[in-house]
Amino acid sequence: MTDQKELFPGKHFISTVLDALETKTAMSGGLARIYLMRAAMAGGLIGVMYLAYFAVIAAFAGIGSGDLVRVGHIVGALVFGFALVFIYYSKSELLTSN
Repeated sequence: MTDQKELFPGKHFISTVLDALETKTAMSGGLARIYLMRAAMAGGLIGVMYLAYFAVIAAFAGIGSGDLVRVGHIVGALVFGFALVFIYYSKSELLTSN
């Protein structure tokens, strides 16, 4: 006959999840201030890159015809994509990453 734990691993899984929850709660309780500072840093980076996105679109719109506006949207999206790279390398935290 097989072992009951092999047939029904739910109790082991649930206990593992609850242990991870306790660990994360203990860690986040002491690090709340640092977490909020990192989230503010990420928000600032996103804000700067959002402004850069609109600056690129405005620059392409000011140059010429409607076709360049579409190119400006694409280039602006590429510029805004660097926000995620900067957030990663600055070790910032997105507030919604939990």
